[in-house]
Amino acid sequence: AGYLAAVATAADAAALAVDLGGAGDGADRVLWREPLAPLRYDEYNAFGDDMTTLIAPAVDAERVYLPDDGTLLALDRASGEHGWREPLEAAMASPVADEDGVVATGIGGTVALDPDGGRRWRIDRGSWTSVAATEETVYVADSSLTAHDTADGARRWTADGGTGIQVSQPAVVGDAVATAGGEVVVNRRGDPGRFTDRELLTIREDGAHLAAHGGLAVGGGRLLVVDGIAGAVVAYEPA
Repeated sequence: AGYLAAVATAADAAALAVDLGGAGDGADRVLWREPLAPLRYDEYNAFGDDMTTLIAPAVDAERVYLPDDGTLLALDRASGEHGWREPLEAAMASPVADEDGVVATGIGGTVALDPDGGRRWRIDRGSWTSVAATEETVYVADSSLTAHDTADGARRWTADGGTGIQVSQPAVVGDAVATAGGEVVVNRRGDPGRFTDRELLTIREDGAHLAAHGGLAVGGGRLLVVDGIAGAVVAYEPA
């Protein structure tokens, strides 16, 4: 069994595969190491030349997907050898992969590819965060939330994303999809025109601020809002 990770410093970045079941420590457990270009975003922020971003890879049965030097890079899961690259400007979030392929976002757009690198679709709408994907729909969040057809990327609907730029990956909860920026906003996943209903979840007043500094997760049919700064988790149940 192996463990895959992306590591970065101001001067270096790499993808690692580590054997969790083998003997030895440290370097003895490294199955392969692939150097990557550090991810810097000077034109998008004011943090300076030394800013790098750690982005977790997406993994399927055969490949590892992660951003590298203005592209989405596919590596062989067993050996770390290069597979294919797809242009992807300023990716700031992890790709999302399953047996059918991978979807990745960057500032310049969102792209969906087959496992072998064949492009299914590409749209100009970019994002600072990962998509949420179901069998039929891909949800992309920025200042608004858009739903796109998984097969061809066609936009199905657009919904208000709430206050500010979204800082978390959208979360699908049953027949609803939630986003978090300055607030938690819940929209219906159904037919266009039904996405304006915000009464699907009951949000405690003392927990609403958590979305500004946390992420969204789903567990046990509940929406979980995680606040890494306050060290708290708030669970919201469908109303």
